[in-house]
Amino acid sequence: MASYTEGRISTPYEVFRSDGLSLLKAEVSPVRDRENEFYRSLADWVVGSGAKEVALVGGLDESLRADESSYKVAMTSRFATSGGLPGEPTLEDDKMIVGPVASLLNIFEMKGFPAYAVLAFVTMPFLVFVVPRIYWSLHPDTIIGATGKLKLQMESRMLQGLFGSLVGFTGLFVWLYTLEVRLARLSLARRAREEA
Repeated sequence: MASYTEGRISTPYEVFRSDGLSLLKAEVSPVRDRENEFYRSLADWVVGSGAKEVALVGGLDESLRADESSYKVAMTSRFATSGGLPGEPTLEDDKMIVGPVASLLNIFEMKGFPAYAVLAFVTMPFLVFVVPRIYWSLHPDTIIGATGKLKLQMESRMLQGLFGSLVGFTGLFVWLYTLEVRLARLSLARRAREEA
């Protein structure tokens, strides 16, 4: 994948450097089957490039917020022992990080490389409903109401698949529910016989 931006080819992954600072811009996620290999290779490249430390940026769901801070910091033990970020709010012990930031932090921890992540709290509705409508994305346009009207704008095969699965899974739910009701009745009848 490549795109044309400002008169030049823009690749899915680009590194920008200036005055000792490097920034990786990723337009797409790595292929799911090769994700771990991609992150390991990226970490090896960073360590081999002579970088002194790595700063990662990620997000945390607003529902995980336990205090008034708008962000948390997670750091490798090498970064923490070299001074860390004193006074910055660190991620609580019972919270988990997932995704690319977590993968890279794990790899840098295993390599003993100084790295930290700044994880801002974000409101999920903002990320799900607002951001995709503001920024260019690989996601297709919205299929419900893209023209301002509440009308499904789907290819007929997709619509058939949607309604077919709706009918199929509704039927499956009804069948499983009737089995559960029959099982509950049998259980009540058996209990009544045992008590009699």
